[in-house]
Amino acid sequence: MTMQKTNGATQPQANGKKIETTVPVVTPKKEETKKEETKKELSDLPPVEDRILKINRLTSLVEKHETLLETQQKLNAFKLSTDGNRDTLKISDSKGKEFVTTNSSVIADIIESLKTSVSAKVKEVEAQLVF
Repeated sequence: MTMQKTNGATQPQANGKKIETTVPVVTPKKEETKKEETKKELSDLPPVEDRILKINRLTSLVEKHETLLETQQKLNAFKLSTDGNRDTLKISDSKGKEFVTTNSSVIADIIESLKTSVSAKVKEVEAQLVF
């Protein structure tokens, strides 16, 4: 048997003929690897009940956030008249008692206070929106 060098590798030859050799390559099955990874990922997750509870909590926070943003838009769109006679603010409670004012300065102060309060609530809700 003689040895012939081709492409930097030595190939055995018998009587001038190349002998082909194959080396079996063992690779792990992709399905088994994926199954093992999936099992590991599932074992790292919290129980289903906890995940569902977190989803419900996040859904509630998202709805609250959307409502607050809508309120912010309404407050920002509110325009007071320049003459101060056409604006009215009316507040009523559950017992039917009412407070009414037409003072534009008071109404402007209340609107600014509401804007500040709603803005703070938006930031508070956004801080709670954590996955």
